[in-house]
Amino acid sequence: KGTAPQMTVDGAGTLSTENNILDGKLSLSANDLSYYKDLLSLDIAGSVKAEVILGAEKSKQLADIQTSISQFKLDKLTLKKADAELHFNDVHYPWPQTGNIQISHLEVSDGISVEKASVTIKDIGNEFYALAFMGNAYVPSAISFKGSADLSNMTNEFPTVNKIDLKTLIGKSTIVMTGAVDPTAVDLKISTKNFRGSDIPATVSDSLSNIRLNGDVTMIG
Repeated sequence: KGTAPQMTVDGAGTLSTENNILDGKLSLSANDLSYYKDLLSLDIAGSVKAEVILGAEKSKQLADIQTSISQFKLDKLTLKKADAELHFNDVHYPWPQTGNIQISHLEVSDGISVEKASVTIKDIGNEFYALAFMGNAYVPSAISFKGSADLSNMTNEFPTVNKIDLKTLIGKSTIVMTGAVDPTAVDLKISTKNFRGSDIPATVSDSLSNIRLNGDVTMIG
């Protein structure tokens, strides 16, 4: 166990001499990051809690990680709350078998923020992953999005993304994107119907705000 101002680190476990696998629990609690703003030369604040449970699965080191961040601030970026849960069957592989991340009230800059968002990832076998995400944001117009995709070749520099299905609602107008992307090819289709000019997330003229757009855009390369 170790302590520092506004911070506690605790843990206990046993290490197997047969396979070098650790069985135990580690925890971290930082109650007020602003205490370290001068030391880090950063305008930082908030609290962080994390817990790591370690064990063995098929003679490999598994880890379950839970993290919670509250009232976080870094310069102009602010975050009310974020929670993450990750499960690794083998910590030597860089991607978790399951993951769930929840975010609320993230403000990136003036006029750009995420009200709420969630991301889930699940190993579906043979190093393929199912990704799903959704959320509400302002850019600065109100938008909402919901999508899914299959990921593979995760250990490559650029993974392969298949079965992309993303629907974005901007104001009252919808844009749909489908397709696939890999390191050597792009096959995407973007379509919209009755997209209102007034929903464009920028200042537009009166004549442009009254238009309605219908169309499909295909990107292949």
